[in-house]
Amino acid sequence: MAHPKQLDPAGIVQTAVKLLEEEGPEGLSLRAVAKRLGVKAPSLYNYFADKSALERAVIAEGQRLLLEFVRGRARKPREPGLAIREMASAYVKFARLRPALYFFVMHHAVPDADATPAGKELWRLLLDRVGGITANGDDTSGAVAVWAFLHGFTVLEHSGRFGRSGPREGFERGLRALISGL
Repeated sequence: MAHPKQLDPAGIVQTAVKLLEEEGPEGLSLRAVAKRLGVKAPSLYNYFADKSALERAVIAEGQRLLLEFVRGRARKPREPGLAIREMASAYVKFARLRPALYFFVMHHAVPDADATPAGKELWRLLLDRVGGITANGDDTSGAVAVWAFLHGFTVLEHSGRFGRSGPREGFERGLRALISGL
């Protein structure tokens, strides 16, 4: 008698992330993940109550991967302006390397998706970088301004809105303006 395939939540989520990155959000479903894992869809209900639960788990994993990526490339240097530049560059680079995951995390409306540990830590990291410039460790408006710039730049770049000439130093100029304005 064959042994049933061993499943675990982390493996299911990893498979869902791969599926999302290969087929886009429209290809993400419990049935598609089950098929990829070689099991029947109902077996996934032991781990995820519904598609929304799976999507929340994918968002949490995307946030964790973004946090890991940013932390790995943006160690906190002594100069606060450099610290925020490194974090900003890493953020945009992640979105370039993993656009399907990035946009799913940022645009998919799932209740409590930003209440994940990694989502909260990303926010604290941004507050820390902004606070290094403003001397206010809880400068929410400054953090929102930086985040809005990063996300807006990422969306415009990904959608091709900069045209063939590209952003032409617009990213660096925008960061300089933000940093000086903070």
